Amino acid sequence: MSGVFERLLGRNHDLLDPVVRRFHAGQPILWRGYARSGGIDGLLAKIVRKVFGFPVLSERLEVEVRLHTDETGDRWNRRFGDRRFSSSFHVSRDGTRLQERFSPFRFSFKLRAEGKRMFWDFSGWSLGPVPLPKFLGPRILTWEDGTPDGGFHFYSQADFPVIGGLWNMRGGFIQQIDPGASCLCRLGFFRYGFCSRAHTEAAGQEIGHVIAHPYNSISTFARPVTVAITPVPATISTTV
Repeated sequence: MSGVFERLLGRNHDLLDPVVRRFHAGQPILWRGYARSGGIDGLLAKIVRKVFGFPVLSERLEVEVRLHTDETGDRWNRRFGDRRFSSSFHVSRDGTRLQERFSPFRFSFKLRAEGKRMFWDFSGWSLGPVPLPKFLGPRILTWEDGTPDGGFHFYSQADFPVIGGLWNMRGGFIQQIDPGASCLCRLGFFRYGFCSRAHTEAAGQEIGHVIAHPYNSISTFARPVTVAITPVPATISTTV
């Protein structure tokens, strides 16, 4: 079953980076990674983030998203640190836009492929079926692309009138084929990493990976670094 994003993009879907196409392929898959989360540190912004489960401000935030597709649309269950946020995605009635629904709100986006990157262009919002003035809505900038080593890279920013910058996030995911095999670990000078079993897209063979992310400042995000580990047999010398 093709996902909502593939149906909306049509032939332009083939222009996207392979990892972005795989992310939106409509398969029930878990993705994990890290992100830098910024925004306004005001009281109103904190309340809104808390109520809806939006991410807190953090230089380094553990994130994951579980995707599921059925005949009604796509469902994303996200975790930002210890907060959770879920929403569903559907094709608009006119068949031209992506509609995201959470709580009583609906946000509409026009998807476009530019190079290998996919952009979400905000086009309107509503409270249930009641349209809300666009000038009162957020200014949203969201895009997704891939990294040279096969990771998923994303950026999302939302600025609301009165509230200000509710969030801006830049981060990366890797696909977790077998979530039960994952573990949080430490590796040398890297602060944290995910140990998991994954399948290479080309060969379809299981390999061992350590996905390590150096610690970053609030102004910088370093893309995930993939380190392949090959066990080296130990040599024991015995003198008689």
